[in-house]
Amino acid sequence: MKNKFFKAVISFVAAVLFLFEPAFAAQDGAAKEQALIDGVIAYKLSATGSDSVQQYIDNVLAKTPGSDEWYALAFCQYGNYDFSGYRNALERYLAETEISSASSREKYAIVLIGVGSDSSYIGNTVADAVGTQGITSWIFGLHLLNNGYESAEYSASEVKETILSLQHPDGGWSIMGSYGDVDITAMAIQCLAPFYGADPKTRSAVDTALDFLSAKQNQDGDFASYGVENAESAAQVLVALSSLGIDCKTDERFIKNGKNLIDVLENYRLDDGSFCHKQGEERSGIATVQVFYSLVSYMRMSAGKSGLYIFEKTDPVPEIPESSQPSDDASQTSESSQPNGDASQTSESSQPSDDLPQTPPARSYKFYAITIVFAAFAVVCVVLLLKKNKNVKNYLLTFFIALGLIVAVLLTNVQSPESYYNSHTSKTDVIGTVTISIRCDTIKDKSAAHIPDDGVILDSVSIGFEKDDTVYDVLVYAAAQNKIHLETVGPAEAVYVKGIGNIYEFDFGEWSGWVYYVNGRSDSIGCGKYKVTDGDNIEWFYTCNLGKDIQK
Repeated sequence: MKNKFFKAVISFVAAVLFLFEPAFAAQDGAAKEQALIDGVIAYKLSATGSDSVQQYIDNVLAKTPGSDEWYALAFCQYGNYDFSGYRNALERYLAETEISSASSREKYAIVLIGVGSDSSYIGNTVADAVGTQGITSWIFGLHLLNNGYESAEYSASEVKETILSLQHPDGGWSIMGSYGDVDITAMAIQCLAPFYGADPKTRSAVDTALDFLSAKQNQDGDFASYGVENAESAAQVLVALSSLGIDCKTDERFIKNGKNLIDVLENYRLDDGSFCHKQGEERSGIATVQVFYSLVSYMRMSAGKSGLYIFEKTDPVPEIPESSQPSDDASQTSESSQPNGDASQTSESSQPSDDLPQTPPARSYKFYAITIVFAAFAVVCVVLLLKKNKNVKNYLLTFFIALGLIVAVLLTNVQSPESYYNSHTSKTDVIGTVTISIRCDTIKDKSAAHIPDDGVILDSVSIGFEKDDTVYDVLVYAAAQNKIHLETVGPAEAVYVKGIGNIYEFDFGEWSGWVYYVNGRSDSIGCGKYKVTDGDNIEWFYTCNLGKDIQK
């Protein structure tokens, strides 16, 4: 144990020195953003056992071409590396793999362009994916068209007009509902940026969107998605600003109380150079890569280079026709939905969490669990004493492990099913009634015991509600009354519904999950914020394709 402990200490010290070397160098003149970039690179190389970025590209990216594609995009826009091995591997992977998601195909096509591929996959994706999966497929599709690719069905100007037609009155864009979302608004700006200087209509729309983002920025300089400040939202805004040539460090619209977006992102940085989704949480892979490519985007802007999604070997200047009308399909895109009304999940800023469910299991166990931890701690200490181990560090290490386990126990809330259901089956100050139903028709043909044959998990029932009750409150009450499994994460106002009836998000594809409708309409407001009124009809549906497969 002593040897292992010393090895751990040595590894830790080496890692710290390795990670902080670029940060120390940054203090000698390099900017803070460069230090953050260097930290991410150091973390990624250390995590993959790579000695250099080129080795990471050759030995990691090229061997797992279906993953880490955002790192590939960032590195091809960051430095001069040889992507030939990765390019060939990615082309083979895409030729052999069927990818059903239009947005995912577009994403891979963008990466192919970035690494210098002339694969027919790019043209085929432009031909069959643009606009087929809601606003994200319009956005990624426009990125492809902005790089010189052509579609027989849509021109870049027509796709641009479609995206403009989906802008909400508040100035933002979202995957569903009638209110703008920070992440999707930033993503829309990123693809519209090449038109900003040439098209007055686009300039006006983007300026309105910038006002929306500035108003959404919190007083600490951060951005929130559905009430939760997170690194990914700030990163997407940084990419948007950089794509327009706006310096977040000097533009007063995006500096709050002296804090700019680079300062904000630094708050999410962990000691190993990676980033967390929410401050105080553990490392998030998606937060790390989004922050990384947002900083690359900023560095490119500072150097006078093209935006993140414009590859300089094409660097086209879109032509603006005198009149362009959105396609007939434009009105349909606003119907695309996002599980729980959470647009940030599709832009990869909100991740499935491993947090313990807020819905419930067994009686209080904390006393027994803490007792077991204490007993284990005592046993380990006795063993160390019997071995005449006098190294204080071993005892401290054992103590902190025990302390961490105790904190974990205290932060959980575990109940028996009976206790949980009984605690959610009575209301005292009912002011009205609503109806609620839960269905999974999109997967009713799947052979699984927990999936009802008729797709009905809960037929329409009337539920009484109290003042300020939300769609989420009604769902919790209905699930408890009818003893239906429910699993959620996050605080009430920003709650995310992961599973109902043991059917979870992502069980049936990367765009699958739970969405809700009130009186037949979807909304971008989270279910924990949508307050119900008397007579509302609430419907929960399981979707496999962002709500586009729901037949009501």
